Order: sequence, then structure tokens, then C-alpha cells
Amino acid sequence: MGKFKKIEKINILLYILIITLLSLGCNNQNINVKQVSTKTDTIDIKNQKTDNFPQSEFDSIDAKTNAMYQISGKILYKKIWCGGVQVGPEFYKIRPFINKKILIINGSINSDTCRRITELRTNAKGEFNFEVKPGLYGLIAENWKQVKFKQPVCESWELACLRKAYKKPDILIRVTDKPVSKLSYTVIVYCSGGNPCNPLRGADRP
Repeated sequence: MGKFKKIEKINILLYILIITLLSLGCNNQNINVKQVSTKTDTIDIKNQKTDNFPQSEFDSIDAKTNAMYQISGKILYKKIWCGGVQVGPEFYKIRPFINKKILIINGSINSDTCRRITELRTNAKGEFNFEVKPGLYGLIAENWKQVKFKQPVCESWELACLRKAYKKPDILIRVTDKPVSKLSYTVIVYCSGGNPCNPLRGADRP
């Protein structure tokens, strides 16, 4: 009987030891899970670095893309004397171009197929204003640039000059992150048949 009691005591001690070890293992496991969970909860996504551009630009990129900025300026005109009766200084005076049609195109090259953003007219003071998103735009004030290019009967040098002038906007507007103001362009009223490359064509002067 004494042997059985000793074996029973040993079994009880072993049982207690096993329970204790299992309980310690469970406690350690719980601690590990809690630590992982704590680290995950404290991650700040806003402070994570990116390879493309600084985090500060993320917050304003939508605002920049959707922002509209006012563009304003004035269209003027002046005449060229084409001969005949002599004229005084008043004839050459630069004046506001009232109710002048102007076109706004996308990009820096005028062509038959360029995308036109808007069409507007100047007020009683020759002024204009409109709003666009950031980008590069061209303003077309010359009448002959607002329609399909028409090849005149002229020498080759003049034709090449006209083609080059046709592609160039009268005002190039670069919009970044603020309004653009005080733009100005003066339209030249040529003699009949005259043009920017040969302004005296058609003039009848002594």
C-alpha cells in the first residue's frame, strides 16, 4: 500500500507540474498577441514615405487640379495708312477693340484641328476675362487665325512666313497656381491684302 501511495503522490505532482507549464505557455502566448496588436494599432499611415513625391503634396493635388483661375486682359487695335489723303496723329492712335471676338485654344500651337476651349468677346473697353484650370493656353485675336488657313497668292518666302505666324497664338498663357492679369495684344488693321509678313501689300502710297 505504501508504494501505491507514493506513486499516487508522484502522479499528482506531475499533473500539477504539467498544468503549471501549460498555463505559463498560454500566458506567454497572450502577451505576444497583445504586443503585436499594440504595434499594429500605433502605425501612422500618414507618416509613411512614398517613392513618388512628398506627403505634403497629396493633400493639395486635388485642389490644384480642380482649381479655376481668372484670366484677364485687353485687346487693342491700330490702323496702317494705306495711301490717299494725308491723315493726322489721331488716325494712328491705339484704341480698345470693342466687341472683338477672341478664341482660347488648348496648347501653344494654333491649327485647323486644335481644341478650342472657349469663344468670347471683349466689352466696351476692349477687356476680356475668363476662367480655366492650370495649363498652357493660346489666345487668338487675329481674324485670319480664327479660321482655316487660306493660302494667298504670294511668293514662297511670304507663304512660309504666314504659315509660321498662323501657328503662333497672339498671346501665350501659362496658368500655374494663381490668376493671370494685365494681358494685352494689339491687332494691326492692314491695308486690303496686307498681312503680318507683308503689311504694305495693297498700300497705295506716293
